[in-house]
Amino acid sequence: MGELPRTTLVPFRTLDYALTSLSANEDAGLKKAITLLLRGDLEGGFSLYRACLAGGRVADQPIGAHLILLQQAGHDETARRLLKLALHHGVNVAARAGWFSSEREAAAEYEQLFAQGIANSRMVSEHLRVLAKLGQFTEIREIIDPDQCLRMVQLKSRHSSVAGLAAAVEQLLIELEPTAEKLEAVKSVRKMRKVKHLSELDDHRSVKLTKALNYQAERYLNDWRRSHHPLAHLVPTRWRLHAWGLISRGDGYNMPHFHHKGWATGVYYPTTLEDGEGGELFIGRPAGVPGNDSDWGAMRIRPRAGLLVLMPSYYMHWTVPLERPGLRASVAFDLLPEA
Repeated sequence: MGELPRTTLVPFRTLDYALTSLSANEDAGLKKAITLLLRGDLEGGFSLYRACLAGGRVADQPIGAHLILLQQAGHDETARRLLKLALHHGVNVAARAGWFSSEREAAAEYEQLFAQGIANSRMVSEHLRVLAKLGQFTEIREIIDPDQCLRMVQLKSRHSSVAGLAAAVEQLLIELEPTAEKLEAVKSVRKMRKVKHLSELDDHRSVKLTKALNYQAERYLNDWRRSHHPLAHLVPTRWRLHAWGLISRGDGYNMPHFHHKGWATGVYYPTTLEDGEGGELFIGRPAGVPGNDSDWGAMRIRPRAGLLVLMPSYYMHWTVPLERPGLRASVAFDLLPEA
């Protein structure tokens, strides 16, 4: 984890003006939290800040400006602690990437932060959007790079074949379906049932699946880390896998999204979809962003029993409904960096 670089500092008057202008949109809890931290009340400030970040409604908040305010006030250690907390929650900590800077200034700041090890998938996603506005599609293709970053394997475990593991996981999800949480429209999920904390279940099928996923995830991250990819130096060496199950009966799907807390994301399919349209996983260009689909590694992947897909968490991806009766089951997971 890098330290907050001195070179990101901008004149205090500019930041003060920006914060004042953003006050109408700034979360009241975060505003109070940074005030407590600036006054030296670390226990109260961090407790409130942590609660606000955990709430998840901070995507457009001036976290980077808060970090610089702390640093300029001489609270370097407090700024470092807040930086680690913000990165852990998938928050964008770039201060110049807001409304009061140009795309070129924002791109330069992202590159500077990445060079110092300060990054998460939300920041990479926003950096890609900035690059698209600048027309820098060569850089986008290098970061997306599906040849390096997208991996598909047929998953098996130490004591189970591909088909055997898939059948066991399918049966587990079907057994858990009646008690799984029903989600009509939560985050990206539409009309599905969710099995929470699947990787933590005390069930031999879940244990077997989690071990197999961890093995493939470690190989994937190690290969990425040793590659010439522009973000290879940011791939975490310490991480944990968090998985959940998703089940739908024809009309469930995922809206376009990326995973802001993970560094890498995966999906495992224990079932094969019958022939026909619908149910596919799509990877591609974010809506409203310039460029061709090829720049963004656009791909359509049809689920089949035993298929494991691994990709960076900053990949934009979505699914479409089956639009007919049928079972669509999957296990999604994030590889979460640990400081």
